Amino acid sequence: MCKEKCKLDKSLEFFGCADRRINFPHNETLCHMEIPQFHQKWTPKCSEMCSMPCNVSRFEFQVQVSNSEGFRNACTV
Repeated sequence: MCKEKCKLDKSLEFFGCADRRINFPHNETLCHMEIPQFHQKWTPKCSEMCSMPCNVSRFEFQVQVSNSEGFRNACTV
């Protein structure tokens, strides 16, 4: 997400519009024409600016599936 946000910001800064191939949610005006060499130029630069995050959270889950039907009268009112 950081790289795509970076490319969106650079597209807006230098061209005043959002390149159509930027994969980041926005409400900016799309460029009418393709920006030549935009992704080839900015993907490596944005990759350098968007290094790995300082903190990474890791989650592990265990799932148990129960096939019991429970009590037969539990659903009656």
